Amino acid sequence: MKKLSQSQIQVSAPGKAILIGEHSAVYGFPALAVALPDIRLQLTLKAHPAGEAPRSWLSAFEFHVRGKPWDISTTHLETLYAALQMACDISESGIQLAEIEPQGIEVTSQIPLGAGMGGSAALSSAFVRLIDKVTQKSESTSLESLAFRTNKIDALFHGNASGLDAAAVAGNGVIQFEKGKGAEPVSFSKPFYLVLVDSGERSETLTMVEGVAQRRLQEQEKIDFALHSLGDLALQARDALVQGRLEDLGSYLNDAQVLLESLGVSTRRVEDISHKLRSVGALGAKLTGAGGGGMVLGLFDKNPGSIVLQLREYGEVYVTSLTPS
Repeated sequence: MKKLSQSQIQVSAPGKAILIGEHSAVYGFPALAVALPDIRLQLTLKAHPAGEAPRSWLSAFEFHVRGKPWDISTTHLETLYAALQMACDISESGIQLAEIEPQGIEVTSQIPLGAGMGGSAALSSAFVRLIDKVTQKSESTSLESLAFRTNKIDALFHGNASGLDAAAVAGNGVIQFEKGKGAEPVSFSKPFYLVLVDSGERSETLTMVEGVAQRRLQEQEKIDFALHSLGDLALQARDALVQGRLEDLGSYLNDAQVLLESLGVSTRRVEDISHKLRSVGALGAKLTGAGGGGMVLGLFDKNPGSIVLQLREYGEVYVTSLTPS
């Protein structure tokens, strides 16, 4: 049988954070998101000596998340197999995994699971990048193509995904996203740092989205106001980034947190961590992701350094820096 590759192939994709636009993006309002260059998922297609390959593609996957092995359920294995086959299909490669000798696939991720940092989108993007390397295609150099194909695969993990996560991990920087219109890169003029604190709380994205939809049926004027306001803040935040007004950007992040609280997607712990981030020097802080816990993001204009030590009592802390290209 043929192999996908006779040699080892390694690809990677970044995690992501939504600066402003959680939930409002679902309703077609602009959102601002960023790839996290220092927080990545790496995928390795292994080249096995004769007789040492896995018996099937369902036994090919090996996961390590934050340095610890992750046991994969049968259901997840089937989804991973379907995701890899979809990456082959949408690249129009003609590859049918059932006709290809299985090869080990090792996934090593620094992105925590279910925390709103785009783990499934990064994995989906890595599958796309892998098949592009196998077929020696160059579509992945196009933001539009990579985001489209990544989102197709990410829908296997999340249902009808909006496309925001896929566009963010494809963008390798800051993007403005609108559902139905896609993403465009946003240039920024000053470096900045993001500190992400894991609240330790988890909620399903679909549950949070459905919760907002249900509250909208009951309090449409209030919820619509918050959604419109988040869209407006995303555009103001984009302008602040472009012009290097980081203090204004921080203020917009704080305003977004208040609006997310009014949508009912924040938690007391998230709010406590947001207050702590501001007290140690963050220009702004808010939840990032669907809510119900997950990660809390703080914006800094200088390297936070030892400040990180003061935040570890709440959970794991992730730091990344963004530099103008």
